[in-house]
Amino acid sequence: ESFCRNDPILVESWFAIEPIQCGGNPWEQLREKRLFRDERERVEFWFLYYQNIEILDYREEQVYGAVCRACSCPRGYKIYVLVEGHHYNDLINLGWEPATDVPEEPGCSIIKGEDTCPIGFSCNESTHTCETTKRQEQSCEEKYGCLVDRQYLDLLHRNSELQGHEYYVGALCSDEMTYSGLVNNFITSKEFSLINNYDFILRSYFGIYNNQYKLRYDNSLYKLPDYETINYWNNKMEKFSSEKESKLSVINSFSADALWDKKTPEISNSDFVDLLYKHILGRAPEKAGYDYHLSNLENNKITREEMLLVFIDSAEAKGKYANQVLTEISYFGLLGRAAERDGFVYHTSRLDKGTDRSKFLDSFVNSPKYIGRLDKLSCTFPH
Repeated sequence: ESFCRNDPILVESWFAIEPIQCGGNPWEQLREKRLFRDERERVEFWFLYYQNIEILDYREEQVYGAVCRACSCPRGYKIYVLVEGHHYNDLINLGWEPATDVPEEPGCSIIKGEDTCPIGFSCNESTHTCETTKRQEQSCEEKYGCLVDRQYLDLLHRNSELQGHEYYVGALCSDEMTYSGLVNNFITSKEFSLINNYDFILRSYFGIYNNQYKLRYDNSLYKLPDYETINYWNNKMEKFSSEKESKLSVINSFSADALWDKKTPEISNSDFVDLLYKHILGRAPEKAGYDYHLSNLENNKITREEMLLVFIDSAEAKGKYANQVLTEISYFGLLGRAAERDGFVYHTSRLDKGTDRSKFLDSFVNSPKYIGRLDKLSCTFPH
């Protein structure tokens, strides 16, 4: 009986550790800063999540009355944790030592109107103990206002109007709309399509570059659009006198860069129509469509540039390149940059395999990169 009482492996054991430092990974830092009110919450989470060890008791050795907040503990600060005896060797193996100088349960005091308790606790002046306080709930505006405004700025390039702002904040707060639903509302809105020509520009880009070089997702030479080029044409298209003129300018620029103008003059009209079917639509022509387009070329009813536009703007091409376009628009609007090759391949293939639009957008708005971008823009992502 005496042996069992004194064997540290069989009884509860105190260990002294220095505060766990916030990791170098931005996502870990972000999670820690967002989720944990104080060091105790963070240490308890770390033990349980990473080591599967439950902390039975927790004490802190305060230095000159300092309080240890998450990710900002004073140098020399020590934390004491009490764990079940069978975890003794686990902590020894992690390099921590049994504690022999465990401090008494700390009292608290109120100095100049502020108590010395950790965040989420308040000091009971009669007992000098820290007691849990009800966490103050954020208002709907505090939780979602900045996020809604970011969509207006990032996707519509303007400030929000009061009516729209209040509508979206209310819908998010009442769970009538998810955050991915909010993003989807913006990128499918009439205003987005009117001020952004991303859909057409990206479709032209993929239709001309992708199929001109006969490249596919697994080809290391796959030519992806860059952010500057797409935005250059997005801004320039608004300056033309007509929609057709602006679209032809985009197509002529891309096809010239892809060497279409060097190759297509050397081929016949029939071969050119066949080229459009195979390269833009990725299939062999059907007889009726082939005859129709060839007749228009032979009778000078349409130029080759205009026919290229007809194919790029067709419902079939819109469907064929929809997943690639949505992937790039999500990168442009939510991350403020073009997709890197691996990310483009991964996200486009998810859509190709049937991932629905909501889940697809969820993967962007919940990603560390997007949350990190919001953090830089002084928005807090609601958890």
